[in-house]
Amino acid sequence: MPALLDVLTRPVTARPSLDTDATSGPGAELTTDVAAEAEAWLRTQPRPRLEVSWVRRGRVTLVRDAAHLASLVAALGQGAFGVLETPSVRWAQTMRVDGGYVVEVNGVPGPDCFVRRAVALPGPGRDAGSGDLVPTVSEAADLLWCWVHARALPGYELTPLGDHRT
Repeated sequence: MPALLDVLTRPVTARPSLDTDATSGPGAELTTDVAAEAEAWLRTQPRPRLEVSWVRRGRVTLVRDAAHLASLVAALGQGAFGVLETPSVRWAQTMRVDGGYVVEVNGVPGPDCFVRRAVALPGPGRDAGSGDLVPTVSEAADLLWCWVHARALPGYELTPLGDHRT
């Protein structure tokens, strides 16, 4: 025990310099090794799930995954809509219309937020006049799911509501 007491009471002779960083000098390897180990460990851990809620007629349902969302979208009647929300500022909504669904999302998060509509890009299997009609439940649910998880909307672009093509 006296040896520990000697170490704890010994005056510090070298002061850390503000001009050095933790990646150089004595102990840098240890710092780098610990950081690398922590990063590797974090990659193996499950990521926290984003809490996603489906709101329909004031009723809130926690959404388990994209397949669950597709079943909720499929349950929409003609002219009915539902909103997919997250605790963050991202949300998306869809309405069932003749021939498919219309999908709208919040545009730019913040005080200047506005709604934008998903409009199909021309491509294989899509005629140029597809406009804002999303033809299938699975595609509508995928667009909703991608948006709230901050992923690109495959095969669609977002346009301000006044610019949509039907």
